[in-house]
Amino acid sequence: MRAAAPPEQSPDAGSRSQFLPLFPLGIVAFPGELVLLHIFEPRYKQLIAESADSGSSFGIVTVVPGGA
Repeated sequence: MRAAAPPEQSPDAGSRSQFLPLFPLGIVAFPGELVLLHIFEPRYKQLIAESADSGSSFGIVTVVPGGA
């Protein structure tokens, strides 16, 4: 697994980093929607575990096969 580049900060962010982990999925999910997930890939299991442990959010991005 390749190391991610450090998150960039916006000028008004102060000392807080602006970082949102993304989970690619073949569905459209709306904020607050309950989505039951079966996570099996180690990198995504780590993403979910770190989000749960820290109480932070993660984003779900729609993946369309053959899409741009």
